[in-house]
Amino acid sequence: SAQGLTLFDANTTVKAEVDYPVAPTLDLALIYTTAVAHNATTGAVLLDPTTNLPDVKGSISIETRVHF
Repeated sequence: SAQGLTLFDANTTVKAEVDYPVAPTLDLALIYTTAVAHNATTGAVLLDPTTNLPDVKGSISIETRVHF
């Protein structure tokens, strides 16, 4: 049975990106990634209280890329 099956869990890493050309040698990239959450003070991995697995959070970043 697939009970409790989820698309994204503590064992899944995801990276998705969208590139947009701004100029012939410059692109902007919007990037979404998943990462394990950590305590800001101690650095310890945070656990999801319902599953006792590492808590996974999403992160969005923007990059500029120069190419020739």
